[in-house]
Amino acid sequence: MADPVLYAISYSFTSFQASTPDEPLPATFLDAEFQNIQTSLASARLAIMDIRKSDGTLANGIVTAASLAADLLTGIPIPTAWATATVYTLPATVFEGPKFYNLLVAHTSGTFATDLAAGKWDELADFTPPGTVEASAVEFTPVGTIAATDAQTAIAEVATDAAAALATLSGTVTTLSGTVTTLSGSLGDLALLDTITAALIPDGEITGPKIANDAVALSQIAHATRGSIIFYGASGAPTELATGTAGQVLQAGGAGADPSWLSLGALAALGYTDLVYTGSSSSNTVYPIGSVVLVTMDDPADAVNRNASATVRLNGSDAEAFLVTGGGTALSGTWRARGFVNSGTAKSMLLQRVA
Repeated sequence: MADPVLYAISYSFTSFQASTPDEPLPATFLDAEFQNIQTSLASARLAIMDIRKSDGTLANGIVTAASLAADLLTGIPIPTAWATATVYTLPATVFEGPKFYNLLVAHTSGTFATDLAAGKWDELADFTPPGTVEASAVEFTPVGTIAATDAQTAIAEVATDAAAALATLSGTVTTLSGTVTTLSGSLGDLALLDTITAALIPDGEITGPKIANDAVALSQIAHATRGSIIFYGASGAPTELATGTAGQVLQAGGAGADPSWLSLGALAALGYTDLVYTGSSSSNTVYPIGSVVLVTMDDPADAVNRNASATVRLNGSDAEAFLVTGGGTALSGTWRARGFVNSGTAKSMLLQRVA
């Protein structure tokens, strides 16, 4: 339940009488004030009923561990470290070294050993760590072929039996039953083992650290489809990229993406002659896209801006030059200017076919 409602005065009757001493107190404000008092008392009564039974005792289940003082939780006062020249009054507990004591007689401390001998303290617990226990002092129940009755002798018997068992292993081992977890130390005749058959090694038991570097040959890698490629996928595990089709090239996907095959379309069928004009005709007007020609001109005004288009023509008067003016036969495609040279009588411009 929430905290009880606190009563607060809502009207000053003192001020009312000071200003109108002959008038009776206003009934409306009196009723409101009495209602506030009743509300506050009722909420206080309900709050008391939450923690008190009708017989005057505390209600059941309302006292929790969090409600108790620390010494009530433990049943004893919280212990402190014993100190000399200290006034100790009942109840009290202290630690002196690893031992825990309860105060029996109130006193001012002097020397602890003297106070203890005088009956002023009572030892409750000793937390001194136990000493080392020799293996020969630990009892052992004989089991199987081990007849020893103490741990030290049993260990020695197990070591002797294990050495004898290892000495009998030689030749070819075909079956090992049970679970072998560790073999260490000198293995004696184990070095004489000729082979360990695959049946002795459980599936999935050979891990990366147990394989020597450069020990896996091509013949030991799992077979896959001819033409496929191994790459590392999103999880970091090796993944196979299926074989592409004829004419495709491998395309990197960039960081965080898988590689893929890329189809070049018509570009895949292009030969050398599709990229370079290999003919010798001076009247040829068809050149592959990307071809560059040098155009001569008499007037620099005939030049066009860089990367502007121009019509390239054959020089009808000779078989050596190209022009951008006149009525010579035009070359096929779209040509764009790639630079102009105006040096004395040498005036020329480079043009490249782009479409």
